[in-house]
Amino acid sequence: MDSSRMQSIGLILLMGLGFLLVLQMNEQELEEKNQEAVKQEILDAKEIEEVSNTLSIADTMINDTLVLTVKDAEPLSFPNTDSLAGEDLSDWRASIIDSISTAYLATSVTEMTPSEDVVQVQEEVVFEESFAVIENDDLRITLSSKGGQIANVVLKNYKDHLGNPVQITSDQSRFRFSIDTKTLGEFATNEIPFDFSVSEDSLSVIAKAIMPEEANNAGFSMVFRLSSKGYTLQHNVLFDNGDNELYATDNLRMDWQQVMLSQEKDITEERRRSWLLYKEKGESMDLVSDGDTEEMESSYDWLSAKQQFFNITLRGTKGTSFKDGKLSLDIPEADESIVKVATFENIQLDFIRGADSVAYDFEWIFAPNDFSLMTGYGQDMERITRPKFWFVNWMFNFILDHLFTPLFVWLEGMNLGYGLIILIMTVLIKMALSPLTFKSYQSQAKMRVLKPEMDEIKEKYEGDQSKISQATMALYRRTGVNPMSGCLPMVVQMPFLLAMFYFFPSAIELRGESFLWANDLSTYDDLIQFPFSILGSSHLSLFTLLFSLSSLGTAWVNLKTQGNNMQAGMEFMKYLPFIFPVVMLFIFNSFPAGLTYYYFLSTTFTLVQQLVIKQFFVDEDKIRAQLKAKKAKPRKKGGFWDRLQEAQKKQMEEMEKKNKKGKKK
Repeated sequence: MDSSRMQSIGLILLMGLGFLLVLQMNEQELEEKNQEAVKQEILDAKEIEEVSNTLSIADTMINDTLVLTVKDAEPLSFPNTDSLAGEDLSDWRASIIDSISTAYLATSVTEMTPSEDVVQVQEEVVFEESFAVIENDDLRITLSSKGGQIANVVLKNYKDHLGNPVQITSDQSRFRFSIDTKTLGEFATNEIPFDFSVSEDSLSVIAKAIMPEEANNAGFSMVFRLSSKGYTLQHNVLFDNGDNELYATDNLRMDWQQVMLSQEKDITEERRRSWLLYKEKGESMDLVSDGDTEEMESSYDWLSAKQQFFNITLRGTKGTSFKDGKLSLDIPEADESIVKVATFENIQLDFIRGADSVAYDFEWIFAPNDFSLMTGYGQDMERITRPKFWFVNWMFNFILDHLFTPLFVWLEGMNLGYGLIILIMTVLIKMALSPLTFKSYQSQAKMRVLKPEMDEIKEKYEGDQSKISQATMALYRRTGVNPMSGCLPMVVQMPFLLAMFYFFPSAIELRGESFLWANDLSTYDDLIQFPFSILGSSHLSLFTLLFSLSSLGTAWVNLKTQGNNMQAGMEFMKYLPFIFPVVMLFIFNSFPAGLTYYYFLSTTFTLVQQLVIKQFFVDEDKIRAQLKAKKAKPRKKGGFWDRLQEAQKKQMEEMEKKNKKGKKK
């Protein structure tokens, strides 16, 4: 064996021996570390158990205790204790206790330092949430001991589109009173727990605040009271100053955020007809537009969060009134369970001061938007059921209040179906407007008779517009034809048509009422459905389709009646009446069935009127003879057309003078 091989073998043996020595040392070290780890696990287990107890107390305090609610602060959260093994927990635990202590001190209920026993804190401040229910024939109201707030209101006699009782408000909404005090800072009711005492008849409840010791026997209590039926909740509040003047000011403030819950099938239509409304003293009702915020400096008769068919309205009674504050209205587009959110912030309340107490009274109205019902509350509350018209508001309100609503109520009293009621209303309205309609058709017939003579005038004075106008007016004067008389009747009818556009979609009487294939006249009929969406709709309203077809029929009759009477260059106008029904098919497809049914009936009746008037009441040959006789008859001067022609003549003379001066220059 050579020397090189012997050296290699020796090197391998030395490496093996070194490996064995290192392995033995690692095993001994590992064993020692394992023993230390076991000891540490025992210590960690005790530590984690202590932390878990602390967290359990903290979770209870944070989640179940009203008094520990910190204004404008994020809720405290704690990590899972399973992930804490092997870490130094002493500093972390101290910070937890310090955070809890800080949160507790922020409530201004009692003094506490981080070194105090957390278990003792829990025994002092923990308050179990409880509920009180009062109800009558129309309302069921649930109150929460957390702040004495209204947690839920159900209208017992109305259903939502899913068939459930209408829940007009829930614990998503917020309401509180606040006032400055001498010893407690700002006293806010949403941070205070309440005890309830419900009457035997379940129509009223007394809510008494559990006050902190620093209040020195001062008190705060509320009484909620219902009548045996109706939609009004009386809300009375009493501040008792106790052993000292706790309440430092008469400046009581109110904050109310109302989340309007969706009740209808079509949330788009629901949002379109839901608003934040208010009525200033001595003024008419007004509204806050979507996405707007208004800083107010005025007194209110009432404030209201109004939805398509229901409203929640708040007003002061017995001398209590609201003033100032900030009003805003928002649409949570991403949440289709919420229509809008109305916020009434920092509203100041005026109230009556007694010898040792402060009392004020107001009432909540949780009601359907029934015109007759809301009229009974006074203070123009019936306006809540009406839209706010941006122009000639008085005219639309007069038509709705004194014509359409009484007629609708009268027909409703005859126990007729609502489909038949709409039919009768359409016929009666069309008959009432028929003299204007006849006047319009008669004027159109006269213009058709004069069309050949007007064409001759255009040929005779071709290129000279002033002479064409003078000759045309002379023709109107001789025949006694007023070209505007055909437009005026249509203009007069427009307010009635627009009023109906707002009346039917807002009529709560139609809500849930079926007719023919429409299951609910207050929303669109969707008998025809598609497995895909067209311009945002996956259905076709049959009433809208019939409305479009009847409009096309009316356009066709008008075209045949008028013939080729369009002026040169305006021939395309004759096709516009055919485009309109197609456009309306898409626009009205998701409109309430009651409205599209009315428009179908209205256009059909108009078509019948045109055919009847043309056939039996308008004889163009007779009209031509009458106009010819008028032209032959001498006319008295000084009439409308004479004055108009004289004014035009003077205008033309002035223009000629200016033209001559321009040429001389």
